[in-house]
Amino acid sequence: MEAGARDSQSDAQSRSDPPGSIIANTRARLRAQREGDVVKFGPWMLAALCAAACATPGPSSDFDALLAQEADPLVETTVAAPDGSFRVRAMGELIAPLRIDAETGVFARFDIGTGAPAECWFYTGERDLANSLHLISNSIFEMVAAQGRVVDAKSIYAVDAGVAGRSPYLSLSWILRSGSTGALIKQMIGSAGARSVWCLHDQVGFSKSFERFFLGVLASFIPAEAEPPPDFTETVLVRVAGLNTGFAHLEMKRDGDGDTRILRKDSLLLPMGPDSILASDGTAVEWARPDGSLINGMEARAEGGEMVTDLQLSRTEEIWRVTGTAQGKPFEAEFTTDAPLLSTLGEYRAYRDLVSRPEAHRIYFLRWLSANPGEAVKCTLTRTKAGADGAVLAELSAGPFEIELALDAGGPRRAILSAGRIELEMTRAAQDGSF
Repeated sequence: MEAGARDSQSDAQSRSDPPGSIIANTRARLRAQREGDVVKFGPWMLAALCAAACATPGPSSDFDALLAQEADPLVETTVAAPDGSFRVRAMGELIAPLRIDAETGVFARFDIGTGAPAECWFYTGERDLANSLHLISNSIFEMVAAQGRVVDAKSIYAVDAGVAGRSPYLSLSWILRSGSTGALIKQMIGSAGARSVWCLHDQVGFSKSFERFFLGVLASFIPAEAEPPPDFTETVLVRVAGLNTGFAHLEMKRDGDGDTRILRKDSLLLPMGPDSILASDGTAVEWARPDGSLINGMEARAEGGEMVTDLQLSRTEEIWRVTGTAQGKPFEAEFTTDAPLLSTLGEYRAYRDLVSRPEAHRIYFLRWLSANPGEAVKCTLTRTKAGADGAVLAELSAGPFEIELALDAGGPRRAILSAGRIELEMTRAAQDGSF
């Protein structure tokens, strides 16, 4: 296929994994979450949740001691789905037969040595991690209320993000108080390839014990349909006020023609107060030529279970065209450029180029950003000085964003982005492969 033909919109839609299919999958995930797919607990979980919210020993002088209790790890066991869809190693013992739901996935209960089971869904597909935790939390609160229990107060106990093996995850825990009783509801969710796993533990304390169990499950989660690994993967943790609140995950994979499919995913759980949280998930796909220039792309974002951004970028002859939804409103624009747009691949190569230069240097390039979707954004990457541990310090100016960077040949080790009163610190947690 000639390189020029890849610039056309019709060619973008004929690719084996076109941007439109990713948008459709994102829409389907959001629709399923709103309609209750990810919160399909079933009667076997309803009783456990109600027991946790209604009968846990209440706040007292002993409550802090209960929060601090932990358990020794159990012997690791291997669990395989009856339909052969996955296998996993768990530091616990399966205590009930696996329950299979054709639409949702496989439900399992594990004894993890704490007295209360860990309960997990191994989903049939991938979930938007932050929005899933947000919607499941709301469903838990609604189920407790449906049982006639009045929750006097609920508060966020812990938020965290990390990486288990190659798989990013989020965790969210709530303390519920009702009269003289209290409960600690702990949830963790992560994705391995195109499938996600979510687990819940409904006992006061044992936070590290539950985390140890879940991280072992996620790191060993092997879906039967797992594809060969990408050529390059990277996961970056996002910190706000010293708290791990989310992650950004990047994958690059070359196809038979030498072009690169770039997948970017991010999830953020940002506490907005003692009992409220902002959940945001983003998915972006780019196709790039071997030189790093952009062929086409898309970006979708959900917040609070609702799609707020849904954009496609394509090019016909010399005109770039953007269509879809931005900030919840229909959006359409056209623009031209006097230089190629760079993809994420091209941007990472610019980082590598800057690091290789011994003196102060500046690189200019153009990017398309969904934050400013109607035009090409002029970017300036400036090397400032050498940093600690062999890193190169730099500044990136990209439209409204000013970002401080610590770079090496693999890209940013660390980045600091100021957005109004919020400062986001992004630190590389895992990287594998090459670009």
